[in-house]
Amino acid sequence: MAKSVANCVAVLVALVALVSACSSSDKPALCSSLDDLNASVQKVKDLQAGENGLSTLQADLAAVRSDVQKVINDAKAQYAPQTSQIRQDMTAVQSSIATAKSSGSVSDLSAVWTNVKSLGSSVTALTDAAKSTC
Repeated sequence: MAKSVANCVAVLVALVALVSACSSSDKPALCSSLDDLNASVQKVKDLQAGENGLSTLQADLAAVRSDVQKVINDAKAQYAPQTSQIRQDMTAVQSSIATAKSSGSVSDLSAVWTNVKSLGSSVTALTDAAKSTC
């Protein structure tokens, strides 16, 4: 009897270990890097156009740029079309900021926000594509 109780305890311990190993924290790295990227893009999208100027936007975009690189590294070839679009959108944002800084025109500032929105849409598209993974 003592042997069967010991066997049952051993089986229960093994089951608990197995269930713990299969917890939600075992998500692929892409999931956490996408969460970080979504948060940093949202921070940029929440900026007010006139509030703190382009310098604040550039600082916040440094976090976006870092998060974009993490996502691209984690997504690998599986999400190549989406990461390619994100890379293009990030380049467009950086280019439009440089243009807006040099010209200072309202239309160039507007292009920055248009490009930021496009980047946000591309990040959302990748997040949607990765939902089954995450």
